Amino acid sequence: MIAQETSQEIVKASTEEQRKEIKEAIAAAEESLIYLRKAHSKLVDAKDWGTFDMLGGGLLSSYKKHSKIDSAKRYLNLANKSIDKLNIELKDVKQSLEFDGLLKFADIGLDCFFVDFQVQKQIKDSKKKCAETIKQIQLIKENLESRL
Repeated sequence: MIAQETSQEIVKASTEEQRKEIKEAIAAAEESLIYLRKAHSKLVDAKDWGTFDMLGGGLLSSYKKHSKIDSAKRYLNLANKSIDKLNIELKDVKQSLEFDGLLKFADIGLDCFFVDFQVQKQIKDSKKKCAETIKQIQLIKENLESRL
């Protein structure tokens, strides 16, 4: 009888520890999503300013576009750190996160149509990767929530 009670206590403690680890993974996923969504929003803004810049917007539009790109980079950097944390938490709950590293964004400082076109393409590609990563982390978060 005592052995059975001890066994039940061990299972209960193990279950509570697992729930704690899942909650930590969910929190890391939520943090990652916050930064990714902010980065995505800044990339949308940068794309809009980039379009205006390509149509002859001048120095102001170039400045605004690069300002939005810089903001997106800061959020992506924070997202990368959060995703690293999420990966650690997922190992604790025996789940993995697989995607091509996040968004490496090469900034180009010249201002001409060809360069603006290349920057616009990079913004579009980064925006797409960001959206894909958001979807993937959202699915992981939903999976973790269902495990609770």
